[in-house]
Amino acid sequence: MTVVFFEPHHDDLVLFCCHTLLREQMQGPVKVITVFSEDNQRADETIAAMDSLDVYDWRGWLDTPYEHNALCRKMAELDGNITAVWAPMVEEGGHIDHDLVGRAAENVFGLSCRFYATYQRGHGRTRTDNEVTPEPDWYAKKFNAMSCYVSQINHPQMRPWFNDWEKEWIA
Repeated sequence: MTVVFFEPHHDDLVLFCCHTLLREQMQGPVKVITVFSEDNQRADETIAAMDSLDVYDWRGWLDTPYEHNALCRKMAELDGNITAVWAPMVEEGGHIDHDLVGRAAENVFGLSCRFYATYQRGHGRTRTDNEVTPEPDWYAKKFNAMSCYVSQINHPQMRPWFNDWEKEWIA
């Protein structure tokens, strides 16, 4: 029995859903898929971040289609005993890639799909009524995983996302 986490881009899971991943890991194995993966420094950073979180089943999809039906077909090809799926919450004004992944996951996995909040452009992090309550040691684990994304921390437009990192929300 496996829980699958879809992150659209390298670093999305660590920024927006790390505490949920750590909670799910307490129950059993997890698999993380970076949907729009790149074979570059960011992929290497994700490998390091997943290793720091003891996630040993990570993969990046290098050939992911940017079209709903094709992405649904790719998700449906996943094998294994998937018990639950986590994907970005679809939201008005949200990132187009996050919404694409969230819609496809909901379409393929239906009621097994759960959602984590990311952000709306121009409005910062999305907050819901369901804040994730982390265990005390999860802050350090998340911080260590985030520190793997040097390319993003050093990027002036991305750096603010790494300053506002403690809280997470789910749908």
